[in-house]
Amino acid sequence: MPPTPVETSVVICAYTQARWHDMNAAIASALRQPETDEVIVVIDHEDDLLRRTRQRWPHLSVVANTFQRGLSGARNSGVLAASGGVVAFLDDDATAEEGW
Repeated sequence: MPPTPVETSVVICAYTQARWHDMNAAIASALRQPETDEVIVVIDHEDDLLRRTRQRWPHLSVVANTFQRGLSGARNSGVLAASGGVVAFLDDDATAEEGW
Protein backbone atom coordinates (compact mmCIF):
# COMPACT_ATOMS: atom_id res chain seq x y z
CA MET A 1 0.00 0.00 0.00
CA PRO A 2 1.49 3.38 -0.98
CA PRO A 3 2.04 5.95 1.77
CA THR A 4 -0.56 8.63 2.32
CA PRO A 5 0.46 11.86 0.58
CA VAL A 6 1.73 14.57 2.89
CA GLU A 7 0.10 17.94 2.57
CA THR A 8 2.69 20.54 1.65
CA SER A 9 2.47 24.23 2.43
CA VAL A 10 4.75 26.66 0.62
CA VAL A 11 5.50 29.88 2.48
CA ILE A 12 6.77 32.88 0.55
CA CYS A 13 7.81 35.92 2.58
CA ALA A 14 7.97 39.38 1.04
CA TYR A 15 8.78 42.82 2.38
CA THR A 16 9.06 45.27 -0.53
CA GLN A 17 7.12 46.27 -3.63
CA ALA A 18 10.45 46.57 -5.44
CA ARG A 19 10.29 42.77 -5.88
CA TRP A 20 6.65 42.70 -7.05
CA HIS A 21 7.36 40.92 -10.34
CA ASP A 22 9.79 38.49 -8.72
CA MET A 23 7.28 37.69 -5.98
CA ASN A 24 4.54 37.01 -8.51
CA ALA A 25 6.87 34.68 -10.41
CA ALA A 26 7.70 32.89 -7.15
CA ILE A 27 4.01 32.43 -6.33
CA ALA A 28 3.20 31.16 -9.82
CA SER A 29 6.09 28.69 -9.70
CA ALA A 30 4.94 27.33 -6.33
CA LEU A 31 1.40 26.90 -7.62
CA ARG A 32 2.68 24.86 -10.59
CA GLN A 33 4.23 22.24 -8.32
CA PRO A 34 2.03 19.15 -8.06
CA GLU A 35 3.14 18.60 -4.45
CA THR A 36 1.95 22.04 -3.33
CA ASP A 37 -1.34 21.91 -1.46
CA GLU A 38 -1.35 25.53 -0.34
CA VAL A 39 0.66 28.69 -0.85
CA ILE A 40 0.91 31.22 1.93
CA VAL A 41 2.33 34.66 1.23
CA VAL A 42 3.55 36.54 4.29
CA ILE A 43 4.00 40.29 3.99
CA ASP A 44 6.53 41.72 6.39
CA HIS A 45 5.16 44.99 7.79
CA GLU A 46 4.32 46.65 4.45
CA ASP A 47 0.60 47.49 4.37
CA ASP A 48 0.46 48.63 0.74
CA LEU A 49 2.11 45.40 -0.40
CA LEU A 50 -0.28 43.39 1.76
CA ARG A 51 -3.32 45.03 0.13
CA ARG A 52 -1.87 44.73 -3.37
CA THR A 53 -0.99 41.06 -2.91
CA ARG A 54 -4.43 40.21 -1.52
CA GLN A 55 -6.03 41.89 -4.54
CA ARG A 56 -3.79 40.07 -7.02
CA TRP A 57 -4.07 36.64 -5.33
CA PRO A 58 -7.52 36.54 -3.65
CA HIS A 59 -7.63 32.72 -3.60
CA LEU A 60 -4.38 32.42 -1.61
CA SER A 61 -3.70 32.91 2.05
CA VAL A 62 -1.97 36.30 2.20
CA VAL A 63 -1.14 37.22 5.78
CA ALA A 64 0.73 39.92 7.65
CA ASN A 65 3.80 39.13 9.69
CA THR A 66 2.55 39.37 13.28
CA PHE A 67 6.00 38.97 14.78
CA GLN A 68 9.09 41.17 14.80
CA ARG A 69 10.07 42.61 11.42
CA GLY A 70 12.39 40.38 9.43
CA LEU A 71 12.57 36.99 7.77
CA SER A 72 12.48 34.98 10.99
CA GLY A 73 9.28 36.63 12.18
CA ALA A 74 7.70 36.36 8.73
CA ARG A 75 8.53 32.65 8.51
CA ASN A 76 7.06 32.07 11.95
CA SER A 77 3.86 33.82 10.83
CA GLY A 78 3.79 31.57 7.76
CA VAL A 79 4.24 28.39 9.78
CA LEU A 80 1.35 29.41 12.05
CA ALA A 81 -0.88 29.93 9.00
CA ALA A 82 0.17 26.65 7.33
CA SER A 83 -1.97 23.54 7.50
CA GLY A 84 0.42 21.17 5.75
CA GLY A 85 2.49 18.57 7.54
CA VAL A 86 5.47 19.77 5.51
CA VAL A 87 6.32 23.47 5.21
CA ALA A 88 8.63 24.57 2.41
CA PHE A 89 10.04 28.08 2.18
CA LEU A 90 10.60 29.86 -1.11
CA ASP A 91 12.26 33.27 -1.32
CA ASP A 92 10.24 36.04 -2.93
CA ASP A 93 12.95 36.56 -5.55
CA ALA A 94 13.33 32.87 -6.48
CA THR A 95 11.30 30.41 -8.52
CA ALA A 96 10.72 26.72 -7.96
CA GLU A 97 11.93 24.52 -10.78
CA GLU A 98 9.77 21.64 -11.92
CA GLY A 99 10.00 18.81 -9.42
CA TRP A 100 11.80 20.87 -6.81
